Amino acid sequence: MAARSKDESGFMRGGMPDRQRSFESCEILVDLERAASVQACQSLLRSKFADLGITNFGYVRMNPPMVEDRSYIFSSYDPDWLSHYVAQDYVFCDPLVLEARKSLTPIIWSEAHPLPVRTTRQAQFMKEAAANGFRRGIAIPIRGFRGEFAMMSMILEEPSERAFAAFCDEYKYLLLLASLYFHHEIWRRIENGAARTLPELTARQVEILRLAAAGKTAWEISVILELSEDGVRYHIREAGRKLGTFGITATIAKAIAYGYFSP
Repeated sequence: MAARSKDESGFMRGGMPDRQRSFESCEILVDLERAASVQACQSLLRSKFADLGITNFGYVRMNPPMVEDRSYIFSSYDPDWLSHYVAQDYVFCDPLVLEARKSLTPIIWSEAHPLPVRTTRQAQFMKEAAANGFRRGIAIPIRGFRGEFAMMSMILEEPSERAFAAFCDEYKYLLLLASLYFHHEIWRRIENGAARTLPELTARQVEILRLAAAGKTAWEISVILELSEDGVRYHIREAGRKLGTFGITATIAKAIAYGYFSP
C-alpha cells in the first residue's frame, strides 16, 4: 500500500486529518464534563489544543461591574507578553476584544483578513502583537447568564493562508463547542467551591424588576401579572433586601449588573 503524505494544510491526503483524532466524536466535551477540578480542565484543554497544533491560546472572563472578582485569565502566552499587555491596558484597545464584544460567532483573523484598526494606539498594539507571533488566529466570544463576557483566543501557526483557511473550515465549530464547554465546566467547579454566592432572586422578583426597568408603574405591573399593587411593592422591597439596595432605581441597577436580566 502506498504511503499517504501530508499537504501543506496538515491533512492526510486520502484519509482523515491527522489532528482530528483527539477531537473525534467531540470526546473533549465528555472529558471536560468528567474532569475532577478546574486544574484538570485546564490541563485537558492545553493537551487537546496541543494535539491540534495550538500551543498559544488565552481564555479571559470579565465579570459584571458589581461582582468582586473582576476577571479570570488562563493562558499559555509568554508571561512577559502577558505582563506587558496588562501593564499597558491593551484590553481596552485590543481590536480582537472589541470585535468579540460585538459578536456571537467565531472571529477569524489574519494578515489577509485583518482586524479593524481605527486608532494609532491600536496600530501600535497590532505591530507589537505581530512581533510576538500573533499574526493569525480564531477567537470565540462567550456570554454568561449572569452578564459576564469571556473570550477564548487561539493563535495559529499554519505555514500559509491556505493552510490557515483549511484549518478554520475544519475545526472552527469544534473549537467553538470546546470553548463553551470549558467556560461552563470551570465556572461550575469554581462556583460550586466558592463560599460567596450571588443573591437568589425569585422568578417573580426578576420579572417585576424587568417590567419596572421598562418603565412600568406598580399599578401597570399589577395588572400585567395579576397581582395587587401591595404585592408588587413587597416583591420590590424583598429584591432590594437581598441585593442590599434601597429604592427601585438602585435595585434595578444592581440586578442588571448581576446579570439577572438585560435592560
